[in-house]
Amino acid sequence: MVNDALRYLLAFLAALLVCQITCAEELFGTIDAISGNASVTDKSGVSSDISKGQKIYQGQTINTSPESETHLVTVDGGIIALRPD
Repeated sequence: MVNDALRYLLAFLAALLVCQITCAEELFGTIDAISGNASVTDKSGVSSDISKGQKIYQGQTINTSPESETHLVTVDGGIIALRPD
């Protein structure tokens, strides 16, 4: 019985470790302002509209539409303005 409990505990800890390694993406910044339309595409190619306050993670791509502008505040306090062209 102790061996079974220990086996389940080790399996649980291994699953947590794997999830942390594969699931965790590092935060790059947060959308601070948006004018017009913009979208974010993740590593798997899924795209969605962005909104103010949305978290952006490393590996994601932001696309702005014509006549649009997006401001991103990075985790280190920098500001990036994304404009078309």
